[in-house]
Amino acid sequence: MDAKLHTGYEIDIVCAALSPDGRGLANYGDVILQIDGAAVSERASVLPENAFAFYERFKLGKRNAMEEPGWRAVWVDRAALGIAHLGQDVTANDDEDALVRRILFSGASRDDDRFMEVNIYDGIAIEAVGRVTLASVPRDGDDQDRWRCAAAWLRRNGIDVIAPAMP
Repeated sequence: MDAKLHTGYEIDIVCAALSPDGRGLANYGDVILQIDGAAVSERASVLPENAFAFYERFKLGKRNAMEEPGWRAVWVDRAALGIAHLGQDVTANDDEDALVRRILFSGASRDDDRFMEVNIYDGIAIEAVGRVTLASVPRDGDDQDRWRCAAAWLRRNGIDVIAPAMP
């Protein structure tokens, strides 16, 4: 699928979710990296949904299948893409929390997740990371030790770390 969406440079793409409030998608793991948009803006594009759902919607598995115009945006146009994609679902009764959930919704499974996907070319440098959040305490003691080491390294490198207290 990545080869169809990013022909010729699929191995260079890092996928992320656009988050209006710093939350992540629980179904993709407990560690959330908050990336500085300015650090990736020149090499990021945005899809209005998860790439797997996008691929299925446009049946890109078929020979010569083409997506309809208006379903990708460069970073600076992400708000316009969001408005085009989500505008029909927004109601006058939606408060800020409802709008946030329309942009990033973590469901019971990955199939239930709804989010705008950011495709970043050429990886993410540590300088682009503004914050790392651990959503829940690892159950395994070895994983807790790994997290403590990683968190200490991140802090030494000037990155804000948010985590629940470890036992």
